[in-house]
Amino acid sequence: MTKPRTSSSERKQSRPVSPSAYAADSFGVDPRILYTFQGFIFTSGLANTRISDARRLHGVELPMVCVGRRKYIRGSDGIAFIEQLAELGAKKKRQPASVAS
Repeated sequence: MTKPRTSSSERKQSRPVSPSAYAADSFGVDPRILYTFQGFIFTSGLANTRISDARRLHGVELPMVCVGRRKYIRGSDGIAFIEQLAELGAKKKRQPASVAS
């Protein structure tokens, strides 16, 4: 017997998707849990680039507990980080656009 052929669109659908690509897949951050870095990204729905841009562009650090090469995030620290990002976004929207002269 031969396998039924699948179209390229069907193959694409079966590929794993980046967990941070869809916030709808996130579950919410529990302040009592210690998350691995990847677990926090999946749970919060934040992209890794959003976290690094916050540090690089705005100086907002996500507090991490490092054990060897592993990084962990306390749920309460993650929630505070998300709130800081929300404040930055609100400030950015409130600022009037600069007029080029």
